[in-house]
Amino acid sequence: MSEIRCDYTIDYMLERGMTILKNTMNKKNVKFIKPIIAVLNLKTYIVNYSEFCNSLNREMIQIQKFIENELKCKTSLVNNLDKRDETMISLKIEGKYKESQLNPIINRCIETYILCINCSSKNTEIIKINRINYIKCLDCLSERSITA
Repeated sequence: MSEIRCDYTIDYMLERGMTILKNTMNKKNVKFIKPIIAVLNLKTYIVNYSEFCNSLNREMIQIQKFIENELKCKTSLVNNLDKRDETMISLKIEGKYKESQLNPIINRCIETYILCINCSSKNTEIIKINRINYIKCLDCLSERSITA
């Protein structure tokens, strides 16, 4: 029987485990801004798209590409429908979609490209190493590969 050698002390391992557990417990209820969906003239708009993408910590183009691929339709970024606030950008989706059709797609995007699988943190970033995209969690430092 071979002897297992460990360079970490028990106190260090316990402290590390407790830190990760506390971070996980604090991030169980991860909140995002809910997208506001409006339908006008056979086009669907996510009115608060720029706020929504900022809450996900992702660029607008990344979420737009995911929605395009899932719905198999054309999308574009437009100035907000509300003329009072010109800083907000809306996502225009060609076609008429209900909120009940868009919410599962948005949730799948969040689960696939935003949330960490290990600690459920939204504090992640997408990195590219040797033509492979990874999601790296900035809290627990775990990585997992994703499809582009």
